[in-house]
Amino acid sequence: MKMLLKSFYFLALSLVIVGCGESDGFEIKGINTDGEEVVIVKLLGEDTEEIDTLDLDEDGSFVFAGTSDGPAVLLFSFDNGYRVPVVLKTGKEKITFTIDDPKGYGIYKTSGSPEAERLQLLQDYLAESFTVLDSLDQVLQDAQELDEEERLAIRASADQQFMEIIKTYHDKLIAFIDADSTSLTNLFVFNQRIGNMGILDIKEDLAYFDKVERSLVATFPEEPNVLAFSRNLKSYKQQILAEQEINAASSRIVPGADAPDITLQNPDGKEMKLSELKGKVVLVDFWASWCQPCRAENPNLVRLYDTYNAKGFEIFSVSLDGVERQQDPRGEWLKAIEADNLKWNTHVSDLSGWNTPLLQLYGFTSIPFTILVDREGKIIQKNLRGEALEAKLKELF
Repeated sequence: MKMLLKSFYFLALSLVIVGCGESDGFEIKGINTDGEEVVIVKLLGEDTEEIDTLDLDEDGSFVFAGTSDGPAVLLFSFDNGYRVPVVLKTGKEKITFTIDDPKGYGIYKTSGSPEAERLQLLQDYLAESFTVLDSLDQVLQDAQELDEEERLAIRASADQQFMEIIKTYHDKLIAFIDADSTSLTNLFVFNQRIGNMGILDIKEDLAYFDKVERSLVATFPEEPNVLAFSRNLKSYKQQILAEQEINAASSRIVPGADAPDITLQNPDGKEMKLSELKGKVVLVDFWASWCQPCRAENPNLVRLYDTYNAKGFEIFSVSLDGVERQQDPRGEWLKAIEADNLKWNTHVSDLSGWNTPLLQLYGFTSIPFTILVDREGKIIQKNLRGEALEAKLKELF
C-alpha cells in the first residue's frame, strides 16, 4: 500500500452586487453565444462562494456589476462547460470577455484591465500551442499511409517538436512571472497544462513558485487565494524534504549496516526497543490493519514464527495504523493482531500512520516493508517476504 503524497493544487473580499449603471465600481460584460446561463463564484483559496446566477440574453450577453472593498478572484462558469476567471485588483475595472472558440480549445478573449490583459496572454500561449499541435496531429494522421520506417521517423520528429512546444510554452510562462510577480494572475500560471502534462514543474521550477509566493504574500497579505497558495506551497516543500530524507535513509538501509533502533509503545503502553532483541534473528515488519497485502502475508509470518521461534527467530511488528480515515486506529490495530493470530508479544506503534518518523529512519514509502536483522543487530536484507523470506530463514537456521 503506497503512501499518498498530497497533490499540489490551488486554484475576495466582500462583494456588493448592484444593477448596471448604478455603481462606479467594477463592471464585467461577457458574451457566450452557445450558453444560456452563467454562475458567478468568488474563489476563496480551497473554497468557493456563489455570488449570483444570471440568464444570458438572446445574443449570449450579460452584464455583472458591483463594488468590492479589495482584490478579488471571480470565476464565471457557463452551462456549456466554459470557465472564465476574472481578477479584480482595484474594484473599479471595466472588463469584457467573449467566448468564441470554434476549434474547441476552451479559450476566450478578454480585455479592459492590466490583469485581464495578462489572462489574455495565457490564453494566447495556449491557443498558439494547440495550433501547432493540431498541425502535428495532421502530419501523424497523413503518415498512416506510409511504410513503417517512414512512420517511425515522422513519429520521432513529431515527438521532438512536441517537446519543443512544451519548452516554448514553459519559457513564456517563466517570462510571464518575471514581468510581474506581484500579479494575482500568477495564481493561474502553475496549473497551465496540455493534456495531462503540466507546463511548470514544482521541483524543476521551485524558484519561480517561491518568487510568486513571496511577492503575492507581500502584496496581498490577507487575500484568501494567496494565503492558500502559500500554505499549499509550504506543505509541498515539506513533502519534498520528507522525500529527500526518505531517499537518504533508504540508501543507508543496506546489508551489513546497523539497524536503526526503534523505541515505541506496545498495546499495554509499555515502551519496547528493537535493540532489546539483540541475540536473536529479528524480522522488523512494518504493516497496518488497513493494509490488505500486509494482512495477506500474516499467515505466512505466523507459520514461520512457529517454525523458527524456538531456534532464535523473533518478529518485531511495527504498525502504521493511525491514517486519517481510521476512526479507531488503536482498536483496529488490536483487532487485527487478534484476528490474524499474531502471537508474538513484540507489537509496537505510535499510531500516527504515514506521519511516523520511521519513514525517514528506515527509508520506505509503502507497506508491507520488512528488514531482517541478524543477532548482532545488523541488516541482513530488506523487503523479504513469502518464499524469499522462508528461503533465507532456512539458510540461517
